Amino acid sequence: MERKETRIDLGAGHNKTEGFLSVDSDPTSKPDVLCDLNKVPYPFKDSSIDYIRSSQTLEHLTLHSMDFFKECYRILKPNGKLEFWLPNMFNWKYRILFLFGRGMESLEWNPYHIKVVSPEYLMNLLRHIGFSPKIDNLYQIRGSIHIIARKRN
Repeated sequence: MERKETRIDLGAGHNKTEGFLSVDSDPTSKPDVLCDLNKVPYPFKDSSIDYIRSSQTLEHLTLHSMDFFKECYRILKPNGKLEFWLPNMFNWKYRILFLFGRGMESLEWNPYHIKVVSPEYLMNLLRHIGFSPKIDNLYQIRGSIHIIARKRN
């Protein structure tokens, strides 16, 4: 009998991904799991999740990035995968726009963004916690950060 993977989308909002349990704090998005991602622990057992997806969420959390990733590490099974996207405000394009006073016109300069993190910081943080991360450089060129990280055994 084939085992079905448990996949969750942290901060899914109204953009639900087929095959993933949606996890969000907004009840109007009708998530599968209603959860405030700023408060740990999340309502999942240790080593119970195969795959975590999170798109454009981390930059909105008041929870420290380290605590977010530690919680992802806790709930992921060994060799489980964490995949996430967030804006790369350190991208050359946004730096130039900012220098010319046009940064605030960009959708990336969202008033609900609480933190700005660099790709290097994220990679070091993930390695420190126990992940093997890889960054997608094509996204960096486009102005986003896309990282896939495996939980090391």
